[in-house]
Amino acid sequence: NLHRARGIRSLFTSRYKALSYTWGGQPRNHAVSCDGHVLFVTRNAEDAMRCLRRRLRTTNLWIDAICINQESTKEKNDQVAMMGEIYARATRVVIWLNFPPSERRRLESVVDLIKATRTFSSSRKIEYWAPNDVVGELLYTSLSPLVRHPYWTRAWTVQEV
Repeated sequence: NLHRARGIRSLFTSRYKALSYTWGGQPRNHAVSCDGHVLFVTRNAEDAMRCLRRRLRTTNLWIDAICINQESTKEKNDQVAMMGEIYARATRVVIWLNFPPSERRRLESVVDLIKATRTFSSSRKIEYWAPNDVVGELLYTSLSPLVRHPYWTRAWTVQEV
């Protein structure tokens, strides 16, 4: 169930995570129920909420599309002025990139490879490790979707993360 925080002060007196994601020009045409009202969010926001609901169970999660009245220019302006503080006070900022499942599995495999390499090199006290061309090419092609994601071109990314 979604519930809106009762004013910004109640947000700052509770523990919460903040969602950082892209709207990407998507229309707000996905309905979600919040405190008995229907709100419309982007597909990306809805996907994030569905995924995070399974992973986080019950948690306080700040999502701009839900926590800011998108119909009120005044509220949007007031909240935008507080974005740095909203994200800074969060216990964790969750970055949502929303890759398709095939890309997600490939990226998870690369992260596992990097973790294994770090574990191996720290256990063997290797002073220098350089991947060969095959591993380097695998890392480059596998990480390319991550580093080229539109999320990293947003002006807000630095402030949120």
